[in-house]
Amino acid sequence: MTTPAQEFEAIVRSHVGPLWRYLRLLGCDGARADDLAQESLLTLWRKNLLDMEPAATQAWLRKTARYLYLDTLRADQRRRETALADAADAVFSEYEGVDGGESYTAQLKACLERLAGRAREAMDLRYRAGQSNTEVAAKLDLTEDGLKTLLKRSKEALRQCLGGRFES
Repeated sequence: MTTPAQEFEAIVRSHVGPLWRYLRLLGCDGARADDLAQESLLTLWRKNLLDMEPAATQAWLRKTARYLYLDTLRADQRRRETALADAADAVFSEYEGVDGGESYTAQLKACLERLAGRAREAMDLRYRAGQSNTEVAAKLDLTEDGLKTLLKRSKEALRQCLGGRFES
């Protein structure tokens, strides 16, 4: 007669490899697949489900591993969203000042006025008027790649202008 520990050891030996490969197929890196496979097997142990048929055990482990994997993805997403919200809050607090962001807005307008010619027109059409890159490029007689380069340089000029204003 085998003990529950021996039954569990046999289940681990026969199911850990396929379970790990399944997790890798879902998109886990090796370390996460190790962790989730182990957690799935421990859940099987904790729930005392050692007497199922091998096919049922395999299906149960895959289902459990999938749910655990999806939970880790949701947790990762929450951490990214929290970090983004924290960063946005810090930036807003830094630039908002006591005037609710009015001085920052005024500085941005002054920097926009410094942009000349097509750079300013491109920024106005793209971001104020909300036109697509294709539409703006056609109006300014540029290729879309040329417009993207112009917008990128214009944004960098604005960053430098704003940075200089905050440093002084």
